[in-house]
Amino acid sequence: MRLREPVEFGHAENDPVQLVLGLSATNSDQHIQLIQKIVTLLGDEENLQTLMNSHDAQQIYRLMIDAE
Repeated sequence: MRLREPVEFGHAENDPVQLVLGLSATNSDQHIQLIQKIVTLLGDEENLQTLMNSHDAQQIYRLMIDAE
C-alpha cells in the first residue's frame, strides 16, 4: 500500500514511510524467503520507483511476480 500521507516513526534514515507491505506465509522458512525477495525487490531503485509511481495494478503485480 502506498500512503497518500507519509507517516513518521522517528527513524532518521527511514522516515517518512510511504510504502507499507503485508505478507503472509505458511511457515517460518517461507516467511524468511518472502522477506528476502522484498529486500531484493526494494533494493533496486527502478523497482522502487515503479512501486511508488505506478497507478497500474497489473504493472505492480507483474513487478512482484517477476521478482520471484
